[in-house]
Order: sequence, then C-alpha cells, then structure tokens
Amino acid sequence: MASKAAQKGLKYEPVEKIPDGGAERRGCNFWASLSPDFSWADDFLHSRLAQIGRLDCLSPPWKLAEEVAGMHFPAPLASAVAATFVQFICSLFIIIGLFTRINAILLFGALSGAILQNLLAGRDPQLAILYTLVVLTLAFMGGGRISLDAKLSAKAEQSPSRNAGMGRELRSI
Repeated sequence: MASKAAQKGLKYEPVEKIPDGGAERRGCNFWASLSPDFSWADDFLHSRLAQIGRLDCLSPPWKLAEEVAGMHFPAPLASAVAATFVQFICSLFIIIGLFTRINAILLFGALSGAILQNLLAGRDPQLAILYTLVVLTLAFMGGGRISLDAKLSAKAEQSPSRNAGMGRELRSI
C-alpha cells in the first residue's frame, strides 16, 4: 500500500542523520536555514499544516507535544500549544512593559512546567530555573518606571476622574 505522500504524488525525502547527532530534513526548511533559533517555528508551522492535511510528507512530529504526552498531562497537544502561546505572547508584553505582573505570573506557570519537563526527561533544568526566577522577580517588582504600565498609571493619576470622590473616600480609610 502506497503512503499518502505517494498517492498525492508528492516527493518525500526521508530524514538523514548527520554526524553531530542532529537530523537534516530536506524540503521546505526555509525557517531553519535563516537561523538555528527559528527551527522551532519551522517545526511548529509544518506540524500545524500537516494536521490540516497539507505538507504531511514534510512534517516531523512535534517533539514538545510528545514530551508533554510523556509527562501524562491531559490533552498534550492543547497543553503544548497553550504553553507555546503563553511563552511567546507574554514575553512580548513583558518586553514592552504592558501588564507586566499578570504576564509574569502566566510565564511563571509555563516555565514551572518546563522545569518539570526537564526533570522528567533527565535534562538539566538550570536554564528554566533561571528564567523562572527572573520572571518571578518581575511578578513581584513590576515593570519599573520606564514600562508602559508606569506611564499609563501616571497618566491615569493626572486625568480627572468621575470617581474622584471615591478615591478620596478610599484614601481616608
């Protein structure tokens, strides 16, 4: 029986092992050719396209989802997507200093999962612990005076409010 790729007439070149222990994938490997840092985006894009029925011959399995499944988490693919989304979006908000404490708490949860994942996989969790401590510090201290949070709160204090009387009442308590 022919594979799906052969039935569709797609050319598939298998993964070849290279001497340093990594794997070289042939085909649409545009993102990984730009920088090694973007290889996760290539794998994520290919695995998502493969799930909807496109590029099924080029897509390797998403290693993060497999590792989350190995941790016996419920809904491993949804958990992996949620962790990836939180780490990407929350870190952008922290960089610009918007909702810093909320985003730091969300990142703390995701990075705690990364520590657990590293421990269960037998890898060194030192980098994940370091990132978790940095994010925990941001959760307690906030974004600082040059963050958008500080600028927005300073602007809110300067503008007259409909609830100005309410503020005086709360301060007197």
